[in-house]
Amino acid sequence: MKKHKESIKSGSPGTNLAARLERTLPEDLIRPLRELGRTGSRLGLKTYAVGGFVRDLFLNRKNLDLDVVVEGRGGAIRLGREFSKSSGSTFQPYPRFGTATLTLTGGYRIDLASTRVESYPSPASLPQVKPGTLEQDLFRRDFTINTLAVDLHPRRFGMLIDHFGARADIRGRKISVIHPASFIDDPTRIFRALRFEQRLGFRIDPITLSLLKDAIRLDMLSRLSGTRLLAEIKHCLRLEQVIPLLARMDRLGVLTGIHPALGWNLEIARRMRGIQSGLQWFTDKGLAECEPDLEWWLPGFLALTSRMKRENLENLVARLKLSRHTSEKIFVPKGTERVLSRLSSSARMKPSTIFRLLSPFAPETLLAFRARTRSATARKRIQFYLSHLARIKIGTKGSDLKRLGIRPGPVYGEIFRTLLDLKLNGRLCTKEEEVSWAKKSFDSG
Repeated sequence: MKKHKESIKSGSPGTNLAARLERTLPEDLIRPLRELGRTGSRLGLKTYAVGGFVRDLFLNRKNLDLDVVVEGRGGAIRLGREFSKSSGSTFQPYPRFGTATLTLTGGYRIDLASTRVESYPSPASLPQVKPGTLEQDLFRRDFTINTLAVDLHPRRFGMLIDHFGARADIRGRKISVIHPASFIDDPTRIFRALRFEQRLGFRIDPITLSLLKDAIRLDMLSRLSGTRLLAEIKHCLRLEQVIPLLARMDRLGVLTGIHPALGWNLEIARRMRGIQSGLQWFTDKGLAECEPDLEWWLPGFLALTSRMKRENLENLVARLKLSRHTSEKIFVPKGTERVLSRLSSSARMKPSTIFRLLSPFAPETLLAFRARTRSATARKRIQFYLSHLARIKIGTKGSDLKRLGIRPGPVYGEIFRTLLDLKLNGRLCTKEEEVSWAKKSFDSG
């Protein structure tokens, strides 16, 4: 790590990204960035764009997630409050953390944070934070490639600051930690390093990889809280390159670090590909709008844990502190194989039969079933249910039956089930037809 200590002294004088910023950002973002620099200058504050946005400028990757750090008295909250007065943007301060969010009139968002220094009282603990300089703020970050900053001061707007050799690592397509204790301080960086490898097409440099392996051997993942571990797993399962990512995690021992029974093989890889195609199909069909609470990470989790014994899976679910609502989607009723076997049958199957087979399961579970089965017929029936049958409802209510003179009781449930079956099978369409059928089929009184 010696090169990083040396590069702190040199910085990166002379490199100005103003023209690149102007080309990359829409006017609704470049104008507020300049104004933030002017406002900060007027208040005696130093303002810098930092992090992934600056990194992606060098990679020609679109990134409109803007993070700005503020050095000086009052920091981010003082700057955000003053800026919002004249800009018409929405200002949301978070005094406890020294951060704020600006929602601009064009709908874009800029996250503000006061520069700070972090210390870790014990390995894998949450850091203790106090005000610091820009250099200290950049030093606390995960990898060198995320330590670039761009000055927003009006006289220096666009000037690049590179204290830790970030540009060299970006050119070399390398992921390097800033200091040797990085993975010990924060083991979530193990996951982030591996995600950056896949997402950016970089490689972890040898020294950093050795430090990462040491942290795994020291069982640092077990020190993470279930909440933090779950957050990292969710990020991994939502990554487009999830299959090579999980294979890499398995080779390095990260999966067994999460749980000793968690592993990777060709069958799980096949199911994971099925999950990806299923989620893409779900999105392309516009079904996401019908399922706003869908847990997008969960089908992948079901595929990843599909070979675990129930006892081990229960231990993992408890470790991750999953909610009861989510757990119910994981521990499905017995008889799944029988359901998939019936769905795979080449015999004609009424829509109402498909509905009765699949309605007990959540959409996330059904997407996992779709990936699990090797039967094209079963996949089509699952898709038919998710895209069509699950949306069918009857319009008839108890008050309608009461007006027909049908006494309330168990018969109401029988009527509603029959009406739904008839509607699913295309024999009834409107509420009027439903009520008419009920009137003809059931005696009043």
